[in-house]
Amino acid sequence: MGRLSALGRFASSWYVSGPMLAVLGVVIGALVFFYVVPGKPKIGVIDIPFTVINDDSAFVISTFLEYARRDDSIKGVFIRLNSPGGGAAASEQLYFETRALRAEKPVVIIMNDIVASGGYMMSMGASYLYTKPSSFIGNVGVILSFPGPLISRTPSEQVVPTGPFKLNGGGRRYFIGITDQLKQAFATIVMSERGDVLNIPRSEVLSG
Repeated sequence: MGRLSALGRFASSWYVSGPMLAVLGVVIGALVFFYVVPGKPKIGVIDIPFTVINDDSAFVISTFLEYARRDDSIKGVFIRLNSPGGGAAASEQLYFETRALRAEKPVVIIMNDIVASGGYMMSMGASYLYTKPSSFIGNVGVILSFPGPLISRTPSEQVVPTGPFKLNGGGRRYFIGITDQLKQAFATIVMSERGDVLNIPRSEVLSG
């Protein structure tokens, strides 16, 4: 029983700390950051191991992208990326910041096991993309959960909203429209950045 209890405590702590491991992985990977070859220009290398893009991980990645952009001694940046995607806003932020870095120096993203959804959106900001035949790449689309009430209440409480959508931000039709807008914006990024290389119609991009 003692061993089982210890195993249970370990599993519980692993589950609780799981969301932080993604951020920690980015930090550890980025500690191999910039390599300097004597007599040669400095090349930045950013390692992003398997990471779900959320506000925390996007903040860490953004810090290194900004550092690479501001350091004039860095002449180009390699990003080793492995991400299934994540939040729409955080992914779009990383796309814009990668594109801002590209405007000042070459950016090469090396796609590892999976670069999908928000990870793929981020990669659209790079100058060049390299992938493996076995890599899972793409998955243009959006998943939006219909939100519940923004205010939790007990049966004894009386809540008087000012309108029918005050508690959840909008009706189902509204959120379906938002989902379509996000999908169209994602497809526009892909077609504007890589449309000539992909050589496929927009309708196929929108299929996910």
